[in-house]
Amino acid sequence: MFVEVVRKKFVRKADKQTLETTVCIADPLPMPIPKGIAGPGLLAETIVKRWCDHQPLHRQEGIFARDGLELARSTLSEWHIMLAALAAPLIQAMKADALQSPYLCTDATGVLVQAPERCKNGHFWVLVAPDKHVRFEFSQSHDSDATANLLEGYRAISLPTRTSSMTICIAAAR
Repeated sequence: MFVEVVRKKFVRKADKQTLETTVCIADPLPMPIPKGIAGPGLLAETIVKRWCDHQPLHRQEGIFARDGLELARSTLSEWHIMLAALAAPLIQAMKADALQSPYLCTDATGVLVQAPERCKNGHFWVLVAPDKHVRFEFSQSHDSDATANLLEGYRAISLPTRTSSMTICIAAAR
């Protein structure tokens, strides 16, 4: 199934008899990727399949080929890189909003990162602002600098409270 966008050209009736005419045409539809062939629906489908349905790009490439749409996985990958740049302001706004939460939950998972010589260690951090957002970030290290970078701009206040011989710390936003 392909969608063909038709932009008709128009000439004013008064201009038809003259030698110089002005051709009017509608502006092209705004696309998420400038000068790209993929519309927002196809881009959203590839993102959801990759990150929510855990379907790698080589499988998506095969599925699209069966439907008659020849899309190389390198093209899909480039689209995702461009969409990441497009979504960056939204991601930053989510982080700013999360840092206003009364408390945050974080954790890190170690992963191997492919490198030319040999694999290196990296870490995916999850930052959960309860009832708001879940955000992921990557860092090369798992140290206080990585934590400080993840929580930059967040001010937590530790208020020890005794409850059945257990200390509870409450974090508050600035």
